Order: sequence, then structure tokens, then C-alpha cells
Amino acid sequence: MLSLSNALLRDPELLLWICDQLRQHSVRGNWVSFQIQEQDIKTLGDAVHALASGLRQVKSRVVVGGFGRNPDSELLFDEFPLDFVRLAPAMTENLSTDPLKEGHVKHLLAAAQSRHIKSIAGCIEDERTLAAIWRAGADYVQGKVLGRPSSVFDLND
Repeated sequence: MLSLSNALLRDPELLLWICDQLRQHSVRGNWVSFQIQEQDIKTLGDAVHALASGLRQVKSRVVVGGFGRNPDSELLFDEFPLDFVRLAPAMTENLSTDPLKEGHVKHLLAAAQSRHIKSIAGCIEDERTLAAIWRAGADYVQGKVLGRPSSVFDLND
């Protein structure tokens, strides 16, 4: 997953450059996901919408990061072309001890699933939070409870 910064999103030639890079390096669009922050979608509007639509035309996946912080986050489901939502870290913090938050997250994830949008929950640091996010319906999880980050990969196993 490649995160697109606010500065990159302001470049009107970004989609063309991405398509050129995919072609030049023989990379299929469906091999790459691009993450756009929810806040950038709200502030940059039509330009980001056009970019996301173009990315989906080349079969790349669009991920909305920082999802759920705003009371109107759910509106993105109907207004923005996306494949995944990645919950804001604040949405999983203290999830296992806050029934209201767990209910809100469950509602958001159910709304996403009803539109065939997958969900990613990050910052899962303990088993109780992992259990709470699974109960809420997350499709994918990330966090230290699953394993500590490492910069070393052993691809021979």
C-alpha cells in the first residue's frame, strides 16, 4: 500500500505519472493499493475524486486512511470510489473498554461491508483489542499483538 501525501494529491499530473510508472515497470494496477487520507478527500474534493476514479480504472485499489474520525465519515461510502477503509488509530484505542466506541466501530464496519468495502484496523496492541475489533467485524488487522515490526525479511523459508 502506497500512501499519497497531500502535496502529491495536489499535482494534476499524478495519475498520468502513476500510469507511466506502472507501464514502465510492467506492474499491473491490481498489484498496487493507494491510500488517501480521509481529511485530504474532504479538503481537496473533486481533484482527489478524479484521481481515485482513474486509479480504479487501471484496477488499482483505493484505501481511505484515517477513517472514522469525522461524524460524517460514512458519507464517503456513497460519494467516493473506494475499496478499503483503514480505521483511524483513535478508533481502536481503548476499544475493548469502551462499549460506545465498539458499537460505533461495529456500525461503521457493517456499513462498509454492506457496500462490499473491506476494512483494515491498525494499532491493535493487545489481545483484548484484537477480540473487540474482530467482534466489530474488521476484515484485516495490523498491530504489535500480531508481531513486532521488522525491517528484515527471510524469503527463503
